[in-house]
Amino acid sequence: MIEFLQESKLYLGFTFEVLAAFAGFLYLKKSPYVSPEIKFFILYLFYIVLAEFYTFIPIYAWVHDYEVLSFYENSVFRRSQWLGNINVIVYGICFSQIFIRNLRNMKLRAYLIIFLYVFVVGSILRHMTSGDFFNSTDIYIRVVQTFFVVICIGLNYLELLRSESVLYFHRDIKFYISVGVVLWSLCVFPLDIYDDFFTLENPYFIQVDTIVKGYANVFLYSVYTLGFYMDYRYKRKALRV
Repeated sequence: MIEFLQESKLYLGFTFEVLAAFAGFLYLKKSPYVSPEIKFFILYLFYIVLAEFYTFIPIYAWVHDYEVLSFYENSVFRRSQWLGNINVIVYGICFSQIFIRNLRNMKLRAYLIIFLYVFVVGSILRHMTSGDFFNSTDIYIRVVQTFFVVICIGLNYLELLRSESVLYFHRDIKFYISVGVVLWSLCVFPLDIYDDFFTLENPYFIQVDTIVKGYANVFLYSVYTLGFYMDYRYKRKALRV
């Protein structure tokens, strides 16, 4: 198992996920005030750590040819697509609400909140009726989720450019979250479209997918960690003035 993790470098992204979650915990403890959406984001980081840790369990069983944890061999849980499908919905909720709450236009916020409810309910219904929940990632839900979150971020950028806050954008954790999400999506989303090729019959695709997503996660969670530090640093300076 250790050799497999070293070869695939799966541990690399997981290490930075843990680092970002720990940075979020320190930020939550030491900051004088943390908005509700950022508290939810920090909770999401811990959820991701737990979810990622779980994915190592069926991998462990597979690497050892199901000599241990043999119940995974013929189980629908032998692959982690079901968890990925749940993560798509949780991701959409977490990141859209961060940027929806940040909008000053109340009418626009209301429209986006309605769409978020439609997205969540529609995604659940699709998973319940498609029959592919345990077998593959639903690319249609993934497409809607990605574009919805990016649109929420884009609307925040437009408001930012029209306000004096643009002079201090680098002090806000939400800016670092947005940069990480957008750039990460540009790298990972094209691979998700071809997720059905992630099989043992396509070893080269598996290799490319693993490498790109691994380093994309390193970048993403590094940006989150930096964002927590920068936000806390400027909040501390403001208190001293």
